[in-house]
Amino acid sequence: MQRSRPRILICIKRLSLLTVLLISYPSYAGPPQQTVKSPDCEEIKNNIKALADTMATLQGEIQTLTASLTDLDEKISNLRGSVKKLDNYYGISEDFRTKLLDTLASAVNTRKKIRQEIDNDALAIQAIKDEIASLLNTLGNCGAKNNPTPTPTPTPTPKPTPGTTNNQVGYHIDTQTANGLLVTTFDTPNGKIKVNLPDDMSAGDTITGTVECEPKGKDDAERAKNQNELNGEVIQVGGQQTKVGDKKISCAIPNPLTSGAKLIVLLHGGQPVVTSEIPISITPKPTPTQFTLPTGGQQGRPIEINGPCNGIIGPQDTVKIGGIVLPPLAESPRKIVVQNTNNTLGPTTIECNENGAKMECPFRNIGIKLSAPKLSLLRGETTTLHVTVMGLSGIKDDLPLDLINNSPSVIKMSEGDAQHFMIPHIQLNSDGSYSIERTLTGIMSGGFGITGTVTWPNVCTSKP
Repeated sequence: MQRSRPRILICIKRLSLLTVLLISYPSYAGPPQQTVKSPDCEEIKNNIKALADTMATLQGEIQTLTASLTDLDEKISNLRGSVKKLDNYYGISEDFRTKLLDTLASAVNTRKKIRQEIDNDALAIQAIKDEIASLLNTLGNCGAKNNPTPTPTPTPTPKPTPGTTNNQVGYHIDTQTANGLLVTTFDTPNGKIKVNLPDDMSAGDTITGTVECEPKGKDDAERAKNQNELNGEVIQVGGQQTKVGDKKISCAIPNPLTSGAKLIVLLHGGQPVVTSEIPISITPKPTPTQFTLPTGGQQGRPIEINGPCNGIIGPQDTVKIGGIVLPPLAESPRKIVVQNTNNTLGPTTIECNENGAKMECPFRNIGIKLSAPKLSLLRGETTTLHVTVMGLSGIKDDLPLDLINNSPSVIKMSEGDAQHFMIPHIQLNSDGSYSIERTLTGIMSGGFGITGTVTWPNVCTSKP
């Protein structure tokens, strides 16, 4: 990989310059005494400029590495696709397949090294920023004995350009859309922060979202400490800030829409550490005139209800399954999304109380259990995936079932890594369950993940 400047020279220049500055200008600790010579203001300015130039070089290197990372991610995706296609053909030599897998493993290792270099550069940039701040403080006291001058105000951190992501070292972001939700996950040094927002936000909306945390730690005490740190972080959505510890985000999206309102930002110590653009429609969307409730759903998954909502999760607004109140995840003026936490399987009811309207419909609660004797495989090793769908007793129609291999570079699933088929209602077991098995074969050592999803197509609609 070519770079505009060898990394070793950048490091040598930075270390040499910082050494000179630390020797020449110790941190300012009060008015100069008669025996202490006043700092050389011009030399400090020159050193600040030199540090700023070095920082700019490192920032340019990060941009180059980030571009290389994007290209490498595309290459890895293509390689994984090639491996998947080969698995569907017979007669392919094992030697060719092994070489392809080795190329994929090498690319993944290179990606890891590039990310580490980006993190190292970011650490170096932060060290330079700290030194510049110290020098600015010293510069503010230049000539204090004869001609006092105010401490210069450091240049504010520039706002990120919409559509770009500005990640500090140790922070990463991932965004996914499913089940009526826009889910943004921040990976931080203290753990994960997940922000649930409605996926249909538009200018002029009042919306509500929720925040969940997953602290890191090897024991309860360490996790509690990291949880406390996560609670102090701040999320900015629609230009409005909310502490993570509040667990709920409410904001009014401006109309007309501003560039800053389209950003989701994680702030640490008052400074943005992760920034990304989120989809918000410029044109306000029409509000439905009636509620539409699903009449079936899967345990542990979000449930999406469309209707004339107000975008505010209030204590009087509830969704219940079998009389159990479900925790809300997000709300817009057009929908509310809740988490299905009811553990009772089979036929029951769903009740929605929202924005002054109440509606109740029949509901079927469905569960899926995935299990395997081995949860980590070596290359060539096999295990059996057992899939059991429960709560189907009495259904009159076939139901769609999806099985997705989330680890195609680690294991191969018999009959394909992405399977969509129907559950025949006439082939259910006596207890209302349906079971199938798949063979999993290790491609490389490691753990794996499989997702099973049942789609219930029927809905219940209120009168307008």
